[in-house]
Amino acid sequence: MTESATKYTLNCSPRTSFGKKNRALRKSGIVPAIIYGEGADSTAVSLSAIEFKKVFAQAGETAVIYCVVDGKEIPTLVSDVSINSILDTVNHIDFRRVNLKKEISAQVPVELTGESPAVKSLGGVLLQQIKELEVKALPQNIPQAITIDVSVLAEVGQEITVGSLPKSSVYEVIEEADRVIVSITAHKEESTESQLDREETEITTAKVAEGEEGAEGAAPAADDKAAPKAEAAKPEAKK
Repeated sequence: MTESATKYTLNCSPRTSFGKKNRALRKSGIVPAIIYGEGADSTAVSLSAIEFKKVFAQAGETAVIYCVVDGKEIPTLVSDVSINSILDTVNHIDFRRVNLKKEISAQVPVELTGESPAVKSLGGVLLQQIKELEVKALPQNIPQAITIDVSVLAEVGQEITVGSLPKSSVYEVIEEADRVIVSITAHKEESTESQLDREETEITTAKVAEGEEGAEGAAPAADDKAAPKAEAAKPEAKK
């Protein structure tokens, strides 16, 4: 895919409130955040929750976002977003400061496109074994996704590996070349008859086991017949 030329910006304000005081910010639609990295001091900022959601929906974690603080643009990547799962609101954001002239590594999602003839016509099963790939590039050249066309998979047993991906002039996939990203396997389906045969075998085996257990339990019963009591000693005749 081609790298996005869109420039994403977010207006941020210096933040002086911390801890529990941030609750008031969130209630007013403002999100606390921090900008860190590249050897510079961390900067506490706040920004509009609505604006962040709009930009993040397009930029994700792989596109450069310029945080504008006091009129200065700071190139960053979103490294972490803390979400309140109950209220579905953003609690906090971590922005990682980047140097646009220095290569970095990042995890990029894998997206599949097209339809495999092996699945459509031969009943094969498509397995995506890798969801993300690590790439190295200048921050502005990191792709938002690596798209793979599975329509080239025409036979069961075929696969697409890292080494078979088209080479990019602006980023490098730093994974083992023989790692399988997606493959086609045969669809395995047991017949009803074989399933019934196995169930019957299990039932028969269970009955035999019960019979053996019963026989073992009966054996002691035969041997446990009360032995005849020894005759009581006869009292000696009185002299």
